[in-house]
Parts: sequence; C-alpha cells; structure tokens
Amino acid sequence: MRKDIMKRLLAQFSIVTTSVPAIGLAIALTLNATAYAEPGHTFTPLTETERQAIRAAIPAQARARPARPRRVLILYRTEGYVHACIPFANEALKQLGETTGAYSAAVSEDLDALSERSLTRYDAVVFNNTTHLSLTPAQREALLAFVRAGKGLVGIHAASDSFYTWPEGQSLLGGIFNSHPWTADDTVAVKLEDRESPLTAAFGGHGFWVKDEIYQIDGPYSRTHVHVLLSLDMSRPENARPRDQLVRDDNDFPIAWIKREGNGRVFYTSLGHNPEIYRTPQILQHYLDGIQFALGDLRADATPSAKLKQQPSAAPAPESSTVVID
Repeated sequence: MRKDIMKRLLAQFSIVTTSVPAIGLAIALTLNATAYAEPGHTFTPLTETERQAIRAAIPAQARARPARPRRVLILYRTEGYVHACIPFANEALKQLGETTGAYSAAVSEDLDALSERSLTRYDAVVFNNTTHLSLTPAQREALLAFVRAGKGLVGIHAASDSFYTWPEGQSLLGGIFNSHPWTADDTVAVKLEDRESPLTAAFGGHGFWVKDEIYQIDGPYSRTHVHVLLSLDMSRPENARPRDQLVRDDNDFPIAWIKREGNGRVFYTSLGHNPEIYRTPQILQHYLDGIQFALGDLRADATPSAKLKQQPSAAPAPESSTVVID
C-alpha cells in the first residue's frame, strides 16, 4: 500500500477509535482500505432510474449565453480514495452542458489529457473527485499555463485532495483537503457568504441545510486569496465539532469559492460526496454557474473576500434543520 494512503488510513483510524466500538472500527477500516484503487476503477453503471433522476434536476437553460461554443474536459482520475459518486457526477456534469447548451464535454481519467497539446481542445477542465494526482512536471506546467492564459479550472469535492506534492497546484485551486469532521451522514447548516453573487443565486438568497460530507480546508487557503461563496454556518450548534478535530482557530470553514489565476478563473465547491447531491436542482445550478464562470461566460466578482472594500450581504441557514434542499 502506498505510504500516503497508509498515512490517510492511520489518520482516519485515530478519529474512528474515539467514536465507534471495536467491531465497528474493524468494519470501517476494511471499507476504507477497499475504497482505494489505482486508475481504471470499474464503477457500477447507473440505472435508467438514476439517469432520469439526474435529468429531472438539470436546469432548463444556462444563466449566461456562451460567447462561443465551449468545450470542457471532465477528469475523474483517482490515485487515492475512490468516491462512489463519480459516475453520478460524470453524468450530471455532462448533461449540464448538453441540456443547457452551455458546453460540450469529454470525460476521461487519462492524465495525458492534461498535456499541452490536448488542453488546446478545451476551454475549462473540471476535476471530478480526483485524488492524489501524480502529474508529471510537463503536465503541471501545461495546466498552470492553460489557466493563466485565460481558461478555466473547476474542482468538485475531492478535487482539493489532489495536489499534496504540488504546492503550486494547491495555490491554483485555492486550498488543500485536510479532513472531514462533517461526515456524509451529517446534515449541515450552510451560509451564503455573498448572496448577491450569481454563483449563489441557485439558493434563492437563503442559507440552507444539506446532507453531505464537508471538507476542512488547509494549506494555502485564505480569504486574502479567494472570494468565498458558501461556508459552514458556525452560528448553528449542529455544526460544532470537538476542538481536537479542527485545524482552524478562526471557525472559517469554506465550502465554495472563486478566484482569478492570471487571466483565468477558478471555481471550487466541496459539495458533492453523496450521490444524491447530483440530483439536487439547486446544487446542479450552482455547479453550472461555477462552470460558466470558469469558462468566462458568467461574470462574477472574484475579488478576494478580505480585500473587498465592502463586505457582501450574507444569508445564514434557516433556524430549522428540517429545511433541507433535495
């Protein structure tokens, strides 16, 4: 087993031992170990019912008209944890473009798609739950140049778990995954940090509750570098976690943000662990708006949050956790 994978398992072991009985611990570790695989992982095909549920949640039209025909690469390569939601996300992300006319998409797990030559075919790259990517120096340089020259980068959920050995990649995306004290079984309160942004318009100007795994972001993440769109509403006691599970002292736990990188644009959202997310209309609209921002078709203020002359109006989550978007 790779050393980095073992390190992640040991970290998860230390958390699990404080929260489940010994029998449950053995089961949890077994499941975690089998969730790691090299590229080429075979996913169970979606059923027609699952495809229909995704189609029913796709917006009827894009928020912005494309300036020209757009082409997007959806990359889902996993060299670490393999998320079961990947085929749901691939289907939803592809349909978002096809149904609305916002873009056409190619879906791949081949890192050769990130070569300088291959990237010339695309206007944006979407990292769909990618993990522990081992990009070559040439691929790293090509991706940086691609974005900085005016193209787009989108990260969905585990995309922030991709660049442990590449500091420039961490900065490019805006941060790096640390852990998830908020698990896939938790229903969390989400605050709109910028209710006026077109990238939060999908939520109707209101904070919300959602059942999903929420990441704790570390590394180069800072509000001096990114424009935060969504965050955990830490005013809600349901979001509180033991101090020893948290790596931040400022209670700043972002969920989604945008940033500029040279002449290009970056959108990241950690929403997207549970398969149900990909049949949730508001979140699919949020994805589409983020992708259109990255493509340059949807304009939004990407000024880093800490550098704004006036802070945007926020929208906390509703009082009741029964108000869950689905």
